[in-house]
Amino acid sequence: TLYDAGAAIADYGINPYSSALSSVLPTQAATGVAGYEIAFSSSKNMSTGFVMGSVIALNPKMANYFQGSIADGGMYIAFADASNNYRSYQVLARDSNPNTEGRSVWSIKPSQTTTAYGTSGTMNASAVTKMLLLSNCPRGAITLYSSEIHQVNTQIIAGGDSNFPVDAEGVAKIGKSFRLSVIQKTGAAGLLAYVPIQVGGGDSVNFQINAGSLQFPRASSQSTGELNYHGDAGAIGISYAGKSGDVIKHTNSVVTSPSSYYWEIHSAATSAATWDFAGLTVVGAVVTLRNVMTFSEMTFSSCSAITTSGCAVSTCTFSKVPATNNSMTVSGATTFTSCAINVSTVTAGNYWVSTATPNQFTSCTFTGGGGHAIRITTPGTYNLVGNIFTGFGATSSTGAAIYNDSGGAVTLNISGGGSSPTYLNGTNAVTTVNANVNVTITVLNSSQSPVVGASVYVFKNSDSGVIINTTTNASGVATGSTSSGAGAISIRIRKSTIGSTRYVPNESSGTVTGIDFSSTVILVTDTIVN
Repeated sequence: TLYDAGAAIADYGINPYSSALSSVLPTQAATGVAGYEIAFSSSKNMSTGFVMGSVIALNPKMANYFQGSIADGGMYIAFADASNNYRSYQVLARDSNPNTEGRSVWSIKPSQTTTAYGTSGTMNASAVTKMLLLSNCPRGAITLYSSEIHQVNTQIIAGGDSNFPVDAEGVAKIGKSFRLSVIQKTGAAGLLAYVPIQVGGGDSVNFQINAGSLQFPRASSQSTGELNYHGDAGAIGISYAGKSGDVIKHTNSVVTSPSSYYWEIHSAATSAATWDFAGLTVVGAVVTLRNVMTFSEMTFSSCSAITTSGCAVSTCTFSKVPATNNSMTVSGATTFTSCAINVSTVTAGNYWVSTATPNQFTSCTFTGGGGHAIRITTPGTYNLVGNIFTGFGATSSTGAAIYNDSGGAVTLNISGGGSSPTYLNGTNAVTTVNANVNVTITVLNSSQSPVVGASVYVFKNSDSGVIINTTTNASGVATGSTSSGAGAISIRIRKSTIGSTRYVPNESSGTVTGIDFSSTVILVTDTIVN
């Protein structure tokens, strides 16, 4: 009920255009606190966004000795509604990192309770009437200066041009209000953000960061001594909202956080922007991709969830995926090409992705050692082209590459040099794997020169199924594939020049017995036949 008086201190070197609040606290027992209360003239809606501020002690001795430790309580911020229901958050202490020896920034999402230090009742975050800045100092009186308290929803990045794009230095400047840095620069090209970031979506932007790092802070943790950020899991992150005329290039860089955050393409983003994320590594995020570009040469590591609905993904790496089911979400229009996908961390019996269209994966390498890579949900025949499966368990095991949970028959036609995946059948499911082999015909004339543009027609003798029906390329080559053990095949070669000219091969058939037939070379004569 009684608080110290907050005194306005002008020109303290914090912000020359406004003052800081100081509080001189009496010596307290370790269990006592004191401070001051800011009563708002009207209630504030704090159901969204973050409240940020900064604090510094009068001198280092006060910060390093007099101020309470983490166990004592240190400094904390409380928010209350008109009924005095409150939530409080521990933000600084003598043994925290950082402490108040230097200017420290704190960031709190008042609507969340995950990292609350103490609560009473159910606070109405949409009608906050007061804010308390409290501290304990069991070893001596302390003077604390607090300043520049802001409510921030999202820091939107705009500006820059082709000559002077917004780089790491520019982002740090945009994220700074006098001495309060909501986005701090760390090192030559590093950034630490205490609020959500949106690139674009407002004024035009030319954003280009190469070979940099972007970090979001750890949610308050007494065990690590990091107290100054309080937010729900996934409350903070970066969103790219490029539109026509915008340039967004975040390349050869790392985005990471020890706590959950998001990395997303904004719902308002369009393909009309210029995009480039080549070489970007995203660590530990909840990822949402949208169909604004082909996402290529990216790495996603330890990401708790990835959504790629309708997207084209190429030459990307996925590693350290969650042990749980469906950490990857796809739609029928999603495609993966030449990606490296390590699902060895999936628990046996679980699966990385569920899909009704497994043929959306082409020339990908899957590495197993735990659970399934792909759960198939719909019966049908699917062509798996060029995919390699290594390290998975045997067929019918909980570590097989494919889990057929369609309740029906699934046929997998393997081609393009891909390997045959092992599989586990679910209830009423039946899986057939047809491992195809390549058939390559090289056509040479009697002088051993390639015959270009010759029509090559290859079919199975058993059912006349067509294997090759195309013309030879500049090297005299025509290619196709068929299932292993297809049996005898027939080969016809023709090239029309004047009238009807048929080249007669010196062998007219071969047999596909499960080995690659690509060594077949057909020598032809120049004989004209009817």
